[in-house]
Amino acid sequence: MAGARSRPPGLEKELLRLARALAEPFDGDAAVLSLAFEVAEAQSDLDRVRRARKALLTDAITGAQSFLKETGHRSPFIREIFVAEEAIAISKELHDFDRYEARVRSRRSRAIKRLDAAILAKRR
Repeated sequence: MAGARSRPPGLEKELLRLARALAEPFDGDAAVLSLAFEVAEAQSDLDRVRRARKALLTDAITGAQSFLKETGHRSPFIREIFVAEEAIAISKELHDFDRYEARVRSRRSRAIKRLDAAILAKRR
């Protein structure tokens, strides 16, 4: 189950904990647990990309607000232009996040279907 990717300390344990919860009551079956681990991994990746997108947006807004405060621009028109320019500047990164998130959601969906099929086969 341990992938070739490097993970932050403690993440592997958290993924395994989630995988065991997803695989219950068949968490003792290595094949089912492996499928559940794939679901947990995909969910972790989805959470990570969502946090990264939020951080990008937060940084852009904070940077724009700081710049406007430091420069003393009081005109709402100037503020709107500056904020629009910042939005354009990060739009490619946001697009990349959206594409990656869509791929991860698809991977998670496939993993869930495989896990569900395995659990259903065990119950028969």
